[in-house]
Amino acid sequence: MHKFCLVVALAFFATLSYAEGLESAAGTMNVPSNWTYVKLANSSFEMPLPDTYKIETVGENTLFIESDKFTYDGHTINQDYFFLFFKTIPFASNFDEFADNLCYSINGESNLKVTAASGDEFPLEYSITDEFMINDIEIIQVSTNCRGLFPIFVLSYQNRIYYFALADIGNTSNAKLYKLAIENIRPSKNEGITPAVEYLLDQGIVSGYPDGTFRPENRINRAEFTKIVVNATVEDSSSIQGSGCFPDVQNEWFAPFICTAKASGMIGGYPDGTFQPAENVNFAEAAKIVMHAFGLETGEETEAWYENDVKALEERNAIPLSIQSLDQKISRGEMAEMVYRLHAGVRDEPSREFLDL
Repeated sequence: MHKFCLVVALAFFATLSYAEGLESAAGTMNVPSNWTYVKLANSSFEMPLPDTYKIETVGENTLFIESDKFTYDGHTINQDYFFLFFKTIPFASNFDEFADNLCYSINGESNLKVTAASGDEFPLEYSITDEFMINDIEIIQVSTNCRGLFPIFVLSYQNRIYYFALADIGNTSNAKLYKLAIENIRPSKNEGITPAVEYLLDQGIVSGYPDGTFRPENRINRAEFTKIVVNATVEDSSSIQGSGCFPDVQNEWFAPFICTAKASGMIGGYPDGTFQPAENVNFAEAAKIVMHAFGLETGEETEAWYENDVKALEERNAIPLSIQSLDQKISRGEMAEMVYRLHAGVRDEPSREFLDL
């Protein structure tokens, strides 16, 4: 089941026994009325935190979350609730792609080698010890030999990975309260409504799901991506028509958009003549499609078919920072950011460079 996961990993360094607090992790504990649900940046989640919480951004895709002395269940907790870092993992879409990177340092950097106090290095070893569901989020408990780590908890949701780890800084952590937080993590109610998404919704270029969410972390396939690009660039909607333009594009809902895109030169097929509409689109493919769709100059042809398209996006500051590689499967949120910047002419947002990818 864990192969279909978006993942959040939580590793805790507690001076209290963590085992007692985690025996029935699939149960529920009520959130105190004076706690607040807080949206975790660059994620689909919000977490209940005491009123003394502090969140600090410490690096790209990395947060510190801390809570000091507070009152719980009529008692004053004189120790830290937790002190952890939260990191977005953009390079993986399931647990198996992430498993070799379970050890992280406090600054959010990946420690691919397991080191002992003596400095000796050992191969990473891990095992999945439990899996359960909370609020439609799958939680995977992992035991590792990472130095200083208790069993890691991996939350998987919508094919993206996030990493939570408690920092071993000499403070104490209450396992019961950690359990309270993790058992009440939930998808954010306003998930994915960024300025880019708001703009595309207002322009009628994209639409959300029936429940009112946008789900920016979901991957987007070639048919869906083509439809959005056509909506963004074809002014006369009555001209969006056609069918049978590829062997695998006949009379489906996406046929008019794909056939319109093909007729206008926005897209081409694969060498075997198919379009493969259900395949998730990667960044290099997306770059080529949007550059052709918006009719933007890309320079002379190079040996690498994608190079000029990506460089042209770079010149327009239209490569989201979450894009890490040319073959990365892009999300709905990344699609929205790319199309928004090109459609609205936004050039003052942070952007990746071609050489970074």
